[in-house]
Amino acid sequence: SGRIKVGKNDVRIVATKKIGDRRLSTSPADKVVVVIGEGSEGGGTVMVNRPLVTYERNASESQNFSDDFSFASR
Repeated sequence: SGRIKVGKNDVRIVATKKIGDRRLSTSPADKVVVVIGEGSEGGGTVMVNRPLVTYERNASESQNFSDDFSFASR
């Protein structure tokens, strides 16, 4: 459903590197950050008030990742 449920939640985040013909960046400063949390939505905006999982990968990494997280939501 795209929403976390009250109580225990389990999530797997998979980061797959698809380099192709050339890399656009190899800099650790170029990154993607995924935040899962509680908050509110309205007016086309989502506000995370309580982060539950913060996941970060950067362009210097060349391998794939699969990481599991468990957290409790209110």
